[in-house]
Amino acid sequence: MLTLDDADVFLKEFGGPVVSGSIEGLGILDEPGKVVAGGTAISTEYELTCRTDLFGNIKKNDPFTVKGLSYKAREAPLPMDDGMFCHIFLTKV
Repeated sequence: MLTLDDADVFLKEFGGPVVSGSIEGLGILDEPGKVVAGGTAISTEYELTCRTDLFGNIKKNDPFTVKGLSYKAREAPLPMDDGMFCHIFLTKV
């Protein structure tokens, strides 16, 4: 079972700094491409993995800075597995 210290080590190894309002922590930003419009276009998804205890109360449209770039939350966080981590889908602004 992971502890919060283990979570921070994992996020530090694979992620970077995340800020939303007064909340600061670490997160992993994935940017997978997705084929849309019947295969005629590719869209980029922005999916942040971070600690639920820090970012679990984020609301839709809350601002984020991830590795110095600006985003906003597209929806409330989605808990993963045991709830230590959550996914937050972002829109680049």
